[in-house]
Amino acid sequence: MFIKKIKCYFAHPYESRDSPEEAEIIEELEFRRIEVINPFDGEDEMMLKKYGRTKYYPDPPYKLAREIWIKDERQVAEADMILVYVPEGTRLSGGCGIEMRKAYDWGKLIQIISATKHPAFAYVLTGANRQFETIKDWKVFKEMRWD
Repeated sequence: MFIKKIKCYFAHPYESRDSPEEAEIIEELEFRRIEVINPFDGEDEMMLKKYGRTKYYPDPPYKLAREIWIKDERQVAEADMILVYVPEGTRLSGGCGIEMRKAYDWGKLIQIISATKHPAFAYVLTGANRQFETIKDWKVFKEMRWD
């Protein structure tokens, strides 16, 4: 019998790329036998080869920005779920918020790791969608409850 592997789009801010937290979340998803779609995978090579850039910020060219956004949106559409990570002390990034909204509109499962009670989170926390205050809480399924 063939069992389809669940695909998870891992939405997280540019600033958390290559962080220990990013690695911990990816490791846990893979432990759960979930295929991880990391939107940053391959972007550096694409930027260097096509645009001669080693970094996206500051001041990205329009064509680069558009190409990245189209790729990210396609990856969200291909995923079964989205995990949105907002590091402690930061706010929901615009890109992650848009990706989360697209996932919601397309009926994807949404999990959020953030201590912030953001209005955008309240909007998508319906059905099976869940929020967790910390990575540790997410790993043990200790859901954050809003009052």
